[in-house]
Amino acid sequence: MSTTFIPTAATHAATSRSTRVDLGEQRLSQRGDSLSLILGSCVGLCLWDEETQTGGVAHIMLPHSQGLSDSPERFADKAVDLLLNQFQDLEIPLDRLSAKLVGGACLAESTTSGGIGQEIVAVVTAALESECVPISCDETGGSEGCRAVFDCSDGTLTIDSIEGQKRIA
Repeated sequence: MSTTFIPTAATHAATSRSTRVDLGEQRLSQRGDSLSLILGSCVGLCLWDEETQTGGVAHIMLPHSQGLSDSPERFADKAVDLLLNQFQDLEIPLDRLSAKLVGGACLAESTTSGGIGQEIVAVVTAALESECVPISCDETGGSEGCRAVFDCSDGTLTIDSIEGQKRIA
């Protein structure tokens, strides 16, 4: 009989360090840390290089910067390139990266198009496609927020919904 061990938040916290990535921020980790986000309509972009066990996260708030230069990390049309550049600064080729997307919920009942979250997803997806970075997991959409933890030691994304459902991608 084999047993699969899935670490809980408590055991994970005891074995690695977790860093929160706030609105409009980006973080990169080469130490096997976990990067966590609280998301509603915002989108979390998680990039992973298996060879170097390097992970990065962008907490993206809005789809387009519309010429604004303050805090470009907040905007999908700027944030993707900024995060990709951080990997390139470490001499990690973009063709080794894989991406995971999370968040982008439609929190307003009256919105039928998917709302701002899905606009962010569309911009992020197009930017990743233009750089030939494959999306290995898309956990976007829905109508509720979530907490996402990206484990930079193995590229695992754990998603806890507001309703208490847990998904691992």
